[in-house]
Amino acid sequence: MDDAGLERVRAHLGTVLATMSARIGALADAGPDWWLGLTGGVSADLNMAFLATSDPDTLAGTVAIVEEAGLDALVMLAGPGRELSPRLTAPWVGVGTSPIMTRDLTTGGADALDPRVRQAGAADAGVLAALIAEAFALPVDDAALMAAAAVTGGVVRAWLLEEGGEVVSAVVTGHLDDGVSLWAMSTPSRLARRGFGRTLLASVLAHARADGATLGMLGATPAGLPLYEATGWRTVEEWEVFTNAESAQFSH
Repeated sequence: MDDAGLERVRAHLGTVLATMSARIGALADAGPDWWLGLTGGVSADLNMAFLATSDPDTLAGTVAIVEEAGLDALVMLAGPGRELSPRLTAPWVGVGTSPIMTRDLTTGGADALDPRVRQAGAADAGVLAALIAEAFALPVDDAALMAAAAVTGGVVRAWLLEEGGEVVSAVVTGHLDDGVSLWAMSTPSRLARRGFGRTLLASVLAHARADGATLGMLGATPAGLPLYEATGWRTVEEWEVFTNAESAQFSH
């Protein structure tokens, strides 16, 4: 993917995060090559900053905002931003990389709609939060922040897969122009290896394509990477991830 394509993906993810943060009255800000979204959650995974610039002042300002807020967070460095990694010293610790993946939705076989998949509404906020919390080992209150931001629809939406009267898998999606991003793909381990995640993913992408989406985007966790690789997603860059605490997604 060329530089313009990477900038599009980075900006899309930052805008969706800012939309989620704004919906719950949290802090979000962005520049041409950086963004910040702090939900105020206890978990570092709910507070994220991204830099694709090698400017040390931008990094220092970002870290100062996080520290002033007293939050655990993830700081992710991409492209020229990775030159700043030596400047992230204790308590910041590198915890690996996050593959940023895309999928061309205009080619290949059509993803199938499944009648068990539906868009979540306000009444589903509790069950969505419980599923995200279980899948990612997050505090329920933290998962509730993401659920509250997603169930109102529009730019950020949530989707549920029900089987036998139980919600067994969920995902949050971000919709901007002709792009769709995936967030918090949630299938608890007790329900794994039954095809729920694959079915939900296919159905959600079919809905997005019907709405005009041509490009899918996501940041893969180690747990989700095999599913995405098996369903046609490709890594376009890797973000170096640092945290000042424990992350539910990335291990020290």
